[in-house]
Amino acid sequence: MAIGLTLALWLLQGATSWKSALATGWAFGVGQFFFGLFWIAEAFSVRDGFSYGQGISAIVLLSMALAIYPAFAFGMSWRLNLRGVGQILAFAALWTMFEWLRGHLFTGFPWNIHASSLSAFPSLIQSAAFIGSYGLSFFVTLAAALPATVLLWPPRTYMRHVVALLAIPALIWGFGAFRLQQHSIALREDISLVLVQPGISQRDKWNPDLIRQHFHRYIDSSTRAARGSHAQKLMILWPETAVAYPIGDQPGTRYLISKILDRPGYVLTGAPRYERQEDGSYKAWNSIYAIDRFGNVAARYDKFHLVPFGEYVPFKNILNHAGIQRIVEALADFSAGPGPQTLLLDDVPGLSPLICYEGIFPGGVVSDSGPRPEWLANLSNDAWFGSSAGPYQHYALARLRAVEEGLPLVRSTPTGISVVIDPLGREIARLDLGKTGVLQSKLPKPLAVKTIYSRVHDKALLLLFVVCIGIYFVRKLW
Repeated sequence: MAIGLTLALWLLQGATSWKSALATGWAFGVGQFFFGLFWIAEAFSVRDGFSYGQGISAIVLLSMALAIYPAFAFGMSWRLNLRGVGQILAFAALWTMFEWLRGHLFTGFPWNIHASSLSAFPSLIQSAAFIGSYGLSFFVTLAAALPATVLLWPPRTYMRHVVALLAIPALIWGFGAFRLQQHSIALREDISLVLVQPGISQRDKWNPDLIRQHFHRYIDSSTRAARGSHAQKLMILWPETAVAYPIGDQPGTRYLISKILDRPGYVLTGAPRYERQEDGSYKAWNSIYAIDRFGNVAARYDKFHLVPFGEYVPFKNILNHAGIQRIVEALADFSAGPGPQTLLLDDVPGLSPLICYEGIFPGGVVSDSGPRPEWLANLSNDAWFGSSAGPYQHYALARLRAVEEGLPLVRSTPTGISVVIDPLGREIARLDLGKTGVLQSKLPKPLAVKTIYSRVHDKALLLLFVVCIGIYFVRKLW
């Protein structure tokens, strides 16, 4: 990243006008997004009626659209006409601002924000509990762009500023290491988590000849794990659409699921939901069901943050005529649920359910009203992306939610990465990509006090920008 951002500032230095700065930023963005999102082509290759070549074309078009954000970051940075450390500060602030806009406009797409590059190092992401992922992205961008100060401008003039700014990543690491030492891993001894990762490929998932076989694989794996657990309560998590057909109106299917449970607890599984309309058409939802030991639906959640072109086609009437269809197979485009909510279940702590893509949105994983959950349950299906970089990037983004909210995150997927994370982002248990098996763990406890970020969300980022603007005007006056 340091090489890329140093190159970006070098290119920006060569811009001779506002338009050339915009063009430079756009070209830089196209390259960044194309190589960062190359794994999307895998989703096209496993869906009948689509090809890998179409996937590459989709990535090119998506990259060209997303590159508008870095284009304006470059253009506005050029407009400020700063040099040295001042330009780096301005560039980092503008880059972060446009990352935030990318995460919110047109339903949002905060994929591969700079903060996610630190997710593998818990000591470096603790600041997200206070300033969120976007605030952390500012400091990552700032640190990664620092080499440009020495390479592009006279070192004698700016060296003292460089030394001062180098203290920022050191302080972030030091604070994170201290915070981790202050909080030991606390587990609930009375609840056993069982995460089933059956290794079912996306190509086989919807095969009508194999659907029943897949279902019984989940049943058998869960039953063996449950019998081997001595905890008082069980929470068994199956991935997104683990059951490939509706179960709300199928008591026989729910009965088979309930037989796994020989004590208080629930099976949390993804499954589609359909409702037939008066005109004969169908409405569809991507849902999570909590099945109790009596075969009842104790709670249900409908996904609200849908994937454009994956689960629905925006501007459908126009784009369908152009031959553009959604990738996910279903009777109809999926409908959006009402939003984040806390599922309150007897005998177990309240949870906030998240389906796949919903786990990548900072500040969007917990309901602002009603009781606060004690953990995040993320049921995902990264089998779409095979063994590419996609599942790793997805996990890196979801991991930040645990630190931001101060809540443990439990993530279940069919092919990996399934993981249990404590509220400081530390892994308790993990089943890697491409592995088949069952992951068992105790449920971590949440932090005793809500994080600053969970209270104010991205208002902290706004304060950060105000401080940066203040520094800029103070320097101008001096």
